[in-house]
Amino acid sequence: YLFITPVCIILSSPVIAVLNNHFGAKPVSILAAVFSLLAVVLALFLPATDSVWLVILIFILYGIAWGVENTASGAALAQSLDEKHLSVGLGAMYGAWNIGATVFVALGVTLFHHRVTQFLVHSFMQTGQAVTPQVKSLLNIAANQPDKMHYLVQHLTEVNNVLPMLKQ
Repeated sequence: YLFITPVCIILSSPVIAVLNNHFGAKPVSILAAVFSLLAVVLALFLPATDSVWLVILIFILYGIAWGVENTASGAALAQSLDEKHLSVGLGAMYGAWNIGATVFVALGVTLFHHRVTQFLVHSFMQTGQAVTPQVKSLLNIAANQPDKMHYLVQHLTEVNNVLPMLKQ
């Protein structure tokens, strides 16, 4: 699903360039902040049992926000630097963004994984069974394998039969 983000960056850039030329960098950057805020709010309040389409929507919003900000700030930088310093300025700006984006994507995936694991532990505890370190480890593995996690959630009452399947 992460591939959706760069596709949205690429597809949104021409539209954003037109908006940037018409309105300027500041209003377009505010638009990027709005898309980012929507993506963050959806990600924070996304229950682990929600549809995959909501996750896809988050990646789409994040990709659009990223594309908007890339285009708007790149255009603003291009207007403020002379030609001989432009490549250094753009390289530094995009390098910093890519480092920041990598950190935030890793953080987002880690937080989502933690929420899914907590959801699985809570759901398991509702079956009345004890959460041993082995069970928690297996639930953690399930959080990394959405196809198996879905099966586990559907069959929590038969968890002793399902958990060994996750080791495969």
